[in-house]
Amino acid sequence: MGDKSANRSILGNDWFQSFSKFRLNHASFLDEIKLTRDAFCLDVLKDLYKDHIDVQCKNCLLLLLQEHSTYLIRDINLLVHVVGSLTNLFCVLGKGSEKRLLKSPIIMTITSILLAWTSEDDISKPILNSKAFFLKVIYDTTEDFVVISTACKCLEEVEIFYPGILKSEVKDIIAACERHTSPAFQSYSLLICTIIRNMICTKNLYNKKILQDSELNIEEDCGEEIHIFSVVSYLLDLLPVMTYTAAYKVLKDLICIVKNSSELLPTTFKLFLPRLFMSSEVPLLHLSFDLLQTFGLDLFSVQEEKFLLKQVGILSTHPCLTSSHKLLYLDWMKDCVAKQNVFTFSFP
Repeated sequence: MGDKSANRSILGNDWFQSFSKFRLNHASFLDEIKLTRDAFCLDVLKDLYKDHIDVQCKNCLLLLLQEHSTYLIRDINLLVHVVGSLTNLFCVLGKGSEKRLLKSPIIMTITSILLAWTSEDDISKPILNSKAFFLKVIYDTTEDFVVISTACKCLEEVEIFYPGILKSEVKDIIAACERHTSPAFQSYSLLICTIIRNMICTKNLYNKKILQDSELNIEEDCGEEIHIFSVVSYLLDLLPVMTYTAAYKVLKDLICIVKNSSELLPTTFKLFLPRLFMSSEVPLLHLSFDLLQTFGLDLFSVQEEKFLLKQVGILSTHPCLTSSHKLLYLDWMKDCVAKQNVFTFSFP
């Protein structure tokens, strides 16, 4: 395996076995092939550029960089080189649905490497460069929608780790979401929710301090005030065309946003309540109780509370639902009756 010819991967012919050995004991594996960590990283990058190496093998190499970046990449210069090389690889791959098999993992690898960095060296420049690169991807409507969705998720992770870093991009992201007709619009929506939530809820103070110390200016002026109400209204309009999973995540974020915003009232959700009541999907019906638990009579009337209980009773005997779902609904009803029909119970 020490013979690193130009025609085979650093992992050798039986690359999956080598991949497994590295994951079990990376130090022993590097000793066996007589390579330093830095040299191994550079050889991995070379393999990623080789056309004859199988895409599955390349994905495993990217996975090694994701999982073991803190072990393999200890020098800031190597980090900059690896991130830059992966960014360039993404660009030279071109476009097309078949390219998503490699382009999406590349974006995830860049994000994992940057967010896993634990050294005291300042990585503000690589972070900002990668932010600009990811934004370029999601603004490109000709890119594959899976790749765009991945880039949105990675930006979401960056925003969570560095609250406020995407504040100035909200309007452009909304504009990109409006232009997109593929399922990727749901990923844009989740990203927007995360940004707005961070604008309102000043959490993760420790990470915010790190961000300020590393000269990543998250308090920059957006040029024009962002109207939270219009953004929330836009996201609520998109909910009916989302999948149940995406709708649940977006609405959970919107509940947090409305709860912590002085600009918004609980009645923001009023027009959306009937859809939740009439749904037979557990996540959406659960959101009805979540809204009631959060806002109570500020959002629900007594009649709406009774209607919700009646709907749960109907669903608990619905012939098309599974037994587990029926038991769940019956358990909700039991809890409601025990609390004299006051829906202030919590969910596990």
